[in-house]
Amino acid sequence: YFWGVTDARDPQFTQTFERMYAAPSLQVPWYVALGNHDYRARGHVGNVSAEVAYTRRSTRWRMPHRYFASPIIPVDGTSHLQLFILDAYGADQSDQMQWLQLQLANS
Repeated sequence: YFWGVTDARDPQFTQTFERMYAAPSLQVPWYVALGNHDYRARGHVGNVSAEVAYTRRSTRWRMPHRYFASPIIPVDGTSHLQLFILDAYGADQSDQMQWLQLQLANS
């Protein structure tokens, strides 16, 4: 997609995510990150808050905040994975980096 969404009901969610990734093997949580396309839109600024809000509408879309940590995910009997999803384009990079440093220190 080239433009960010306007609201949590924007048809782009259906067209570029739900329908595009509809295979049974893809019906798992998707931890989504914001980037430059999300911040621009045709005739307006992209609504990144709508992408956070879409988390409440989708069974797979996971973006509880603009940057966040996933739950700890078991990989096998002895290993675990935790993802730290960052806003690659947002304005509050300093706050985000402080948050990441704290998360990594406690991980």
